[in-house]
Amino acid sequence: MTATMVESARKRWSINRKNILPDFIAAFTLGVASIPDSMASALLAGVSPGVMLQLERTGWLDRIGQENLFLAQRQWGVSAYQAYEAALA
Repeated sequence: MTATMVESARKRWSINRKNILPDFIAAFTLGVASIPDSMASALLAGVSPGVMLQLERTGWLDRIGQENLFLAQRQWGVSAYQAYEAALA
């Protein structure tokens, strides 16, 4: 690989902390929009207050449903287990 190819790949795949939340929202929007309403729903586990606020501001909180969001907990895995239990119910 040439140096320019390596630099190009590094720029393309590097994570810019300023864009991480908007990039997540864009990817999430595309993913959820592709799920037919009758087929499934999205459950989010480990949601931080900042992500919750962004979902609320963008209108996604209403589309996903508060009942499908599981806030981050101090103990690792708690919210994932809560989401798992909700999926089985």
